[in-house]
Amino acid sequence: MYDKNSNNEYSSQVEVIFQIIDTDTKQEVNRKLLELTTLKDEFINTKKNNYYDGQIDFLIDAKSYSLSMKVIDLKSKSFWTKKLNIDTSVSSNYLSNLRLYYTDKGKNEVIRKSINKDINNIKCQFQYVSQNKDIQDLKFYLYNSKDTLYHKEIPIFPNKNEYEIEVELDSEITGDIQLSITDGIESRNRKIYIESYSSIDFFSNDIRTVKTVMRYVLPYKEYKKIKSMNDEDALIFFKKYWMNLDPNKDTVENEFLIELNNRLKKVNSRFKEMSTEGWNTDRGRIYVINGEPASIRTEHNPNNNNIREIWSYKSGNIYIFEENSFGRYYLVNGGF
Repeated sequence: MYDKNSNNEYSSQVEVIFQIIDTDTKQEVNRKLLELTTLKDEFINTKKNNYYDGQIDFLIDAKSYSLSMKVIDLKSKSFWTKKLNIDTSVSSNYLSNLRLYYTDKGKNEVIRKSINKDINNIKCQFQYVSQNKDIQDLKFYLYNSKDTLYHKEIPIFPNKNEYEIEVELDSEITGDIQLSITDGIESRNRKIYIESYSSIDFFSNDIRTVKTVMRYVLPYKEYKKIKSMNDEDALIFFKKYWMNLDPNKDTVENEFLIELNNRLKKVNSRFKEMSTEGWNTDRGRIYVINGEPASIRTEHNPNNNNIREIWSYKSGNIYIFEENSFGRYYLVNGGF
C-alpha cells in the first residue's frame, strides 16, 4: 500500500519475517526480520516493478527444515504468508538460482524476462556449495536454438560460495537466449529475450510517423527528451518507455504496446479522410489517446447543417467533431 508524503512521493513500508523451523523437533532454530521502504515518484509507478531483489543468509546443519515467510504491510496491516520445505541432507551440492542484471548509469537493473538490444554486458550472480572434492570447476553456457554462443569454466575456490561472472553480448545476438550453469550433477538455467531494434514493434516502419503518434500519448516531459535524438536513439527511447509500462514482464508481449498498435490499425481503417491517414486526423488522435468511446451520437449543427459526431466516454469526457464541406472532421471542443 502506498501513501503520498510531503515531498509528493508515494511510499510503501513492509516488514518481512523469515523463520526456520526444525521439522523433527518443531522448534524454531532461527529468525530474521527485513524492513523495506519503497519510494515512487508518480502514482502510475506504484502499479509496476514492485520487486525486491536481495538475499537472506542462514547457517544451518545438514537436515530437514521448513522456512516460513510472512510479508506485512505496515500501513494497512495486511499480510501474506508462504512456507517452503528445505532438506539440506539430500545432496552435498547446492547451486542457487541465477540472478541476472546489468548496469545502467551506475545503477544495477535486474533482468527478469527481456533486455534491450543496446545492453552490451550482463552479469550473473549465484551461490554454490559442494563437498565433492572431485568437482574443480563449474561450466557456464550461453546458447540459442542454433549454436553455443559463449562458454566459460568457473574455478571453484575453497571457503567461497558466492560467484559472479560477466558476459559481453555480441551485437548480433537477439531473440531467445538460454543461460546454463552446471557442475555435472546440479544445474540451473535462465531464459531471456534480447530485443532487436532492426524490426520495429510499432504500427509503422516510418520513424516520423512513430514520433508523431508518440507525441499523442507521452507526457510532455518525456516526449521533449527526443528532440535532440537521432532516429535510432529515439526508437530505442520509445522501446524502453513502453517496456517500463509493460504490465506483465514475465511475457515477451507488451500488452500496452499491443493495445496502442491495435488502436492505430483501427483509426487508419475508420477515420481516413481524403489523402490523410486516420492516425493524423482529429478523430484518430482522440481515439489513440482514449480508445473506443462509450457512445457515438450523430447530429446536425443547427447553424450550418454540418454533420457532428459526439463522442462520450465513461470518464465524463465529451468530444465533438464537425464535418466541413470537404468531408473532414475537426474537433470543435476539448474534453469537459
